[in-house]
Amino acid sequence: MNVYIFYIYRIFSRMYFHVIILFIFLYQVGFGLFYSSVLISIYGLVISFSATASSALRHRLPCKPALVFGETCKLLGVYLIIAGTEQAGVSFATVALGQALGGLGFGFCISRDTEIMTGDKSVTESGRLATILSNSQGLMFVSTFLSGFAGVVLYAHDEHLPFYASVLAGIATTLILLLFIGGTESTATADATGDGREKAAVSAAVNDGKTLFWTSYYAIVRSLSLAPFLCFLPFYFIQLMMDPYLFGILLSLYSLFAFISALRYGRLVSLFGLNATYALMTGAMILSFLLFWFTIANPGFFNELLYPLTVATALFGFGSGSVRPISLENLGLGAMSPADRVYVLSRMEIFFGIINTVFIVTGASIIVVFGLGALLQFITLLMIAVTVIGWVRMNRFAGQAAEGG
Repeated sequence: MNVYIFYIYRIFSRMYFHVIILFIFLYQVGFGLFYSSVLISIYGLVISFSATASSALRHRLPCKPALVFGETCKLLGVYLIIAGTEQAGVSFATVALGQALGGLGFGFCISRDTEIMTGDKSVTESGRLATILSNSQGLMFVSTFLSGFAGVVLYAHDEHLPFYASVLAGIATTLILLLFIGGTESTATADATGDGREKAAVSAAVNDGKTLFWTSYYAIVRSLSLAPFLCFLPFYFIQLMMDPYLFGILLSLYSLFAFISALRYGRLVSLFGLNATYALMTGAMILSFLLFWFTIANPGFFNELLYPLTVATALFGFGSGSVRPISLENLGLGAMSPADRVYVLSRMEIFFGIINTVFIVTGASIIVVFGLGALLQFITLLMIAVTVIGWVRMNRFAGQAAEGG
């Protein structure tokens, strides 16, 4: 299969014109802070379980039908958001169903789309697979980044335009799958037995203290980064009556710095070591939360609020981009069997989906009762506690490994 077709598919599949403006849109059409937050949380919660379901069905459902199903669900999900927010009236149930369908579709696609390449023997046998997947990750980021900013521009002209653009991108993605990508075989049989229909058993190591701790750490800290990005910071920017273009630039800045830190994480570890890199990344997140809180508690301190908000957003993105690499580094996935690795990664996403949902709903409730400043204080204290506990446990586990070795 042509590698460029795979690149094109991944580029179109990540054209999310509406994601950056989704919260502000839901808030402004009348759902308010709490119900807008609930709608945002539905998407992530469904992703966690749908990705697991897709992996469980991979021996029964071939890759191409699974991807077509997933992309169709994503497409219908965006359409239902449009249908549920027409001027004639808004429907929480319709938008909730749209968010659930979108999460279901994304979960199916994210767990299966690499099989387009892994099912191509000419690629796997030539040793080009890692390079192709790495290149496609970069292209997906650029696609998400540019389409998100374009969505902000479209939103400034008409609130539904970003959603229509996402629908058109979804149609194009589905057509690419149907017309240009042939049937691919699942490569998951490497960790199966017999005819490939029975999954390999996982070992007891997936439930040891170290694995459970870093799985939980990932779920908690990723929630502390994603929930503010999706809900709480957009709400803050709305309260500041920020220009939509500036709103989009700031949220795009978060994505840019998150990408940079994830991309350069390995280089930082090789230069400074794991402990120093951990302190740098988590410290950046803590500092960003403190700075956001300070702008709320002392708005008159700055002559121009844009400057501290820009610094805080960049620091927030830089720290957030390291959450997954740090967690995976401490989990030691490379030493696990394929069955253990799949199990641990799936459990990480399930934990994240549940904790993120609880955190978004709880955070919205705190804002309603106590205000955004109180929530940012709570997030800061929680992040400090998680960072300290993570540091202690990381070095304790490293000491135990050295003694065992």
